[in-house]
Amino acid sequence: MAKLVRLAIAIFLLITIGYVRSSTFLPGDSAQPFTLHTLSGTIQYTDPKNSSHLLPMVIFAYDPQSAYMEAVWTKDSSVKALILNSTKNGNYVFMSYSDHALEDVQWMKKRLIYQIAELHETGVIDAATAINVTRRMHFVVLPVDSIGNWIPLLMSQWTCKDFGCGYQQILIST
Repeated sequence: MAKLVRLAIAIFLLITIGYVRSSTFLPGDSAQPFTLHTLSGTIQYTDPKNSSHLLPMVIFAYDPQSAYMEAVWTKDSSVKALILNSTKNGNYVFMSYSDHALEDVQWMKKRLIYQIAELHETGVIDAATAINVTRRMHFVVLPVDSIGNWIPLLMSQWTCKDFGCGYQQILIST
């Protein structure tokens, strides 16, 4: 009986270690396949060889409780900086932690499209650049916690741990 108990404990430990390893992400790890449902359809990443058109990919998660995130999206200069400093071939995935993710990403897309149009109208970017940037922006329609893959776990593991990352915020107005 003692051997059976030790065997059961050993199997349990192996399963637990395997789960912990599979749910821990380190910089440089290969991404596992995933699918994201966006405003313009589905993004499906299978592996680096067959999904190279999606790489590199930057994932941005909006949190409406964060004054910093709110400022990033409401300040025209911040949105323009994102557009002007984006890589020439990188894909940007925008999502929200909110239960109103669809409305959030529709608002983010509207903000980006408006600023892209303004940059184009003022001659800062040409039409080809405007189209290229717009084509590489993807807006996930589900809340981060509901997308059903490993990305929410990764985002919870790689949270900001520096000064100013939490929700302790103040508002100073005149």
